Amino acid sequence: MSRVVVLVSDLHAGSTYGIMPPSFHIKEGNEIGLNKTQKWLWESWQDCWKWFDKLIGKDPWSLISLGDAIDGYHHGTTEVWSTDESEHGIAAYHVLKKPALEAESVYIIEGTEVHTKGNEHGLAYTLSNKGANVVMPKGEGGAWRNLKLDIAGTYCKFDHHIGTTSRPYLEASQLSIVMGCERQEAARAGHRVPKVIGRAHRHRFGHFDDGDGSCFVLPPWQTVTRYGRKVVPHAIPQVGIVVLDWRNCEDNSTPVVHKHLHTIKEAPHQAL
Repeated sequence: MSRVVVLVSDLHAGSTYGIMPPSFHIKEGNEIGLNKTQKWLWESWQDCWKWFDKLIGKDPWSLISLGDAIDGYHHGTTEVWSTDESEHGIAAYHVLKKPALEAESVYIIEGTEVHTKGNEHGLAYTLSNKGANVVMPKGEGGAWRNLKLDIAGTYCKFDHHIGTTSRPYLEASQLSIVMGCERQEAARAGHRVPKVIGRAHRHRFGHFDDGDGSCFVLPPWQTVTRYGRKVVPHAIPQVGIVVLDWRNCEDNSTPVVHKHLHTIKEAPHQAL
């Protein structure tokens, strides 16, 4: 396992608010163009990888996709460009294929069932068949329910879900709670206690470090949907990638956490 791990999450491919590759054709041959939001997402995605290339240089690195790679057809939503979830999976593959082929190893983690069903397992096999070194659980499909890794001698645990809040000033509370619960549950059961904990799901980057351990939440690659405007009406979309970097760290230590974020520009107000 390399000493650098780059993490992405919540692509929500298939959503009209989610990332989408340019010049994409559905199976009938129709080309689906990018709307204004998706153009911004794709430009931000490209910029994040340019930034990462400069950060990493020629050192090896691994890639983790931490769930919700597709949006799926759920809750009768109309905010998808196709109701065929297999096409969402193909779009997610085209988004991830370049970094997946460049990574030393790739791990795909399951997201929210209502979004992805079993599609992330198919995504793992597709990337593997196209030449990516996708590491899969033995006998349990292509994607991981949760992922436990030793990286530079540090025990790390990755899972998709974490609690959410509509109040920005309480964002850090959930990270501290998750880290405390993970540690206590592991210790009570006599299991190894994770030092680094990674989550996603809440569509807001966050990082909490108490000096002995580190917990972070990944930013998404989807802006605010109609449902999102109901539950987090004040949210301003921010997307990006996160890098865990042990290159200049001792073994069994918390890594340097790099982030590269893009915040959507403010829309002009409407005159009365």
